[in-house]
Amino acid sequence: NKITTLELSDCDRFWPNMERLVLSDNKLREIPPEIGKLRTLSVLDISHNRDIKHLPNEMGKLEYLFYLNLKGLKNLDVDVTQNARAIVRYLKSKLIQSK
Repeated sequence: NKITTLELSDCDRFWPNMERLVLSDNKLREIPPEIGKLRTLSVLDISHNRDIKHLPNEMGKLEYLFYLNLKGLKNLDVDVTQNARAIVRYLKSKLIQSK
């Protein structure tokens, strides 16, 4: 797989009920903040995208996310040993603080 960028600007319009997003083994450099518009997302796999170093605070809006695969991500700005719910809570707190 060779996806390098993820365009999600209209994702809430085109995929309002998306539950699973599997982007493993690509060449993504970042996850766009618009990921927070995918409110029904319960599974997100971004494993083995080595260039991702940051998760956007907007992921704190993903209240239904229960599975987050971060395997193979090095130097990520969150604790990858935490479960998905803990990471979402952490990012939500950062989102609230940034307002």
